[in-house]
Amino acid sequence: MDEFEFRKSFGKRLCIIRKEKNLTQERLAELIELDPQYYCKMENGNHFPSVKTLAKITQVFGMGPDELFNFGSIKSDMVEKISVKLSDLSNKELEIVNNFILSIIALR
Repeated sequence: MDEFEFRKSFGKRLCIIRKEKNLTQERLAELIELDPQYYCKMENGNHFPSVKTLAKITQVFGMGPDELFNFGSIKSDMVEKISVKLSDLSNKELEIVNNFILSIIALR
């Protein structure tokens, strides 16, 4: 993994954990004493935090650095995009999608 891929993976991990903790980018930036635009660039993989900022992030998230850098739990982009789309569907629409997926699996 090169530096660019590492920053991207780290940014995705930050985004996932932040959402799990029900925090907005703005609120997390406030809690770790960063400019919200800089934090956004971290999630996008354009910037990487200092050690001081990493310590603040782990403190706010209530986890150790090993958990923060556990990239194995990152969803693929496609799965994440599908999840977002599914969250907007009604129960009836979800039932239709579920039946469609089950039909595809049965054809394998």
